Amino acid sequence: MSSPAWLLSWLLVAGPFDAIAPRPVFDTKVEPAETLRWTEACQRMAAKLGPSRGPWQANLRRAQSIEAFVRHTGRSRFEAAAVVGRTIWLQPRPVFERIPGSDAIRRHECVHLYLRHLGVPPLNPALEEALAIGLSGQAARLPAGRQLRAEGLRRAGAILAKPKDPAQLRSTLQDVVSTLWPRLQALSPRARLTQLRRAGAAKHGLGPFASPPRHTQGSAEPRDAEE
Repeated sequence: MSSPAWLLSWLLVAGPFDAIAPRPVFDTKVEPAETLRWTEACQRMAAKLGPSRGPWQANLRRAQSIEAFVRHTGRSRFEAAAVVGRTIWLQPRPVFERIPGSDAIRRHECVHLYLRHLGVPPLNPALEEALAIGLSGQAARLPAGRQLRAEGLRRAGAILAKPKDPAQLRSTLQDVVSTLWPRLQALSPRARLTQLRRAGAAKHGLGPFASPPRHTQGSAEPRDAEE
């Protein structure tokens, strides 16, 4: 079967990877080299989450001070970057650059940004952080945490929504990643997106992930986390 002319021209101009994973078009007020790093990171995460319809347009901004970052994002002073709607906000350059793992931070925030582009509503922070940490590769550097049930996940989500202490934030992330990332990783991109949409429509933003997983045998584990 022949391919439509528009698809052939798209592949010739954009390349096969762009056809599968869209590149964000940033309205940016950040240095060109840094904008390119975010563009590449976001495309990598889009490839793991699945294709989208329509152009992916977003904003990239750098706060002029830590106080301005907190004011624009509503997040804590010790976080490196945050997504608000279609905008990625960065800490001031000296702050952002001294935080280790900047490449993984970019991938992490791009997961949040692409979920909004896909129309997935904001999820319970426990679920959305577990996904972003897993896909970005940050999970490989987290020690194992406790297994949480539904009430524990809701409490963890409340902590992650307004983190106040770095140590508590880290231990809470360890718990939600240990609980949820294996389940998220075991799903195909299409099934995972379906489940995430269901979770976004549920009361506490957890949906099917609020219940303990069903144990199955012989299922292959997809390798979709960053190495």
